[in-house]
Amino acid sequence: MEMIQDLLDPVNDNIAIVEDPRTGDVSLPGATVVEVRDQKSFVDLLRVGEAHRVAANTKLNTESSRSHAILMVCLCFLSLFTYLYAFATIVFLVNDIAK
Repeated sequence: MEMIQDLLDPVNDNIAIVEDPRTGDVSLPGATVVEVRDQKSFVDLLRVGEAHRVAANTKLNTESSRSHAILMVCLCFLSLFTYLYAFATIVFLVNDIAK
């Protein structure tokens, strides 16, 4: 099993990847959740995560890292005109990020 470290809280380094067998939805229980309301805050969080990411060379390629990144973005929208609430989760998995 993969060891998952929370890049926004590096001490939290034992997070499980959980997939709902019925829906296929993926979650990371215990990972830091941050509400972001603007682009600057989003970019600042990406920079914090990148600063905490650890990479190591592989035996086959000294330029490749063994550090992967998962970015989960949950989008919520509430219409004040119709009072309808919309929710979507987007998961990005980035493999073999070269440093």
